[in-house]
Amino acid sequence: PSRVPRERAEGLLMAIDRALQGRRVRLDGTSDPHSRLERGAEGTVRYYRWSHAWDDDDAAQGTLVVDWDCGSTLSLLEGMDSWVLL
Repeated sequence: PSRVPRERAEGLLMAIDRALQGRRVRLDGTSDPHSRLERGAEGTVRYYRWSHAWDDDDAAQGTLVVDWDCGSTLSLLEGMDSWVLL
């Protein structure tokens, strides 16, 4: 499979981050058994972070960092948690 050059990928990820900052989000479900957040909780996206080991596709994971209205600091992990952008 073809790969996007690292510089271009970083530019795309920065654009995604800018587009998501300030958006409202509603929790659909979390994989964190210790979280007190319930389905339907809402918050505001602080930023989007992409953790990627450039040589290992399996290590890539997106994280949505959210300021929850209830004060929680739970971040959402792509592929593990579910949410809806409002």
